[in-house]
Amino acid sequence: MNKKRIVYIVLVLVVLVIIAFSVAYLSRDRKESLRTEATKEYKQIVSKTFTYGNKTNEQFGIFRDAGGQGPFGIFVDSEGKLYINDRVNEKIKYIDPNLTRIEVVKDNSANLSSKDKSKSYSEKTYRTFANPPEIHIASKKGKESVIEVSEPDILSLQFLTEDAQGNAYFVAEIDHSQSDGIINVAVKVLVYNPSGELVTTLLLPDGQADIYSETGLVHVDQRTGDIWQFAPLENNLLIARWSKNY
Repeated sequence: MNKKRIVYIVLVLVVLVIIAFSVAYLSRDRKESLRTEATKEYKQIVSKTFTYGNKTNEQFGIFRDAGGQGPFGIFVDSEGKLYINDRVNEKIKYIDPNLTRIEVVKDNSANLSSKDKSKSYSEKTYRTFANPPEIHIASKKGKESVIEVSEPDILSLQFLTEDAQGNAYFVAEIDHSQSDGIINVAVKVLVYNPSGELVTTLLLPDGQADIYSETGLVHVDQRTGDIWQFAPLENNLLIARWSKNY
């Protein structure tokens, strides 16, 4: 075997080794530290408060207790109408996107749930952990990746939904308690693109959040990515819509 042939074989082997390491590197479980800066901020488009009671359609029987009590069963239909199950007053209501009109739906809960067209567009599976705060993602083919959430003082972390573009939405409860011992929980929505990169966040204003772990008080419109916020305040219920489409 001549010298040139030996050099050629060695070069081929080196190239193959480099390719093998590159494939192994790209296929490894990804761990990404999330950016806290948003590429485009959410803006509050509309908000309105509703009193508690049952005398009119615009009153809600949603009550506020130590853990917070929110609407049960929320979704947005293809026309942008927001459906809410006011289980305290045993009524199902829908509200137009501008919060100007509320009507009672005659359908019962079973029929109403059949109208909910929410789905997972990418068919990924999401698991969340608060300590340490991580998001574990499994693709339909079984490939797994892990995202490390860099938000401090997280009390809980939950997956909300995916939108039509495959962006994933999560909600985090963050401990904003002060040294005076008064409990203050802030709520932040985190949005990631299909590559697992943080693309935007929404920190809901202090004083408009309660313990969300047991009740779903944040809802995402899968068509538009708009975020509906529900805050059971002491004297009334605040409903607000946040959007990046403005």
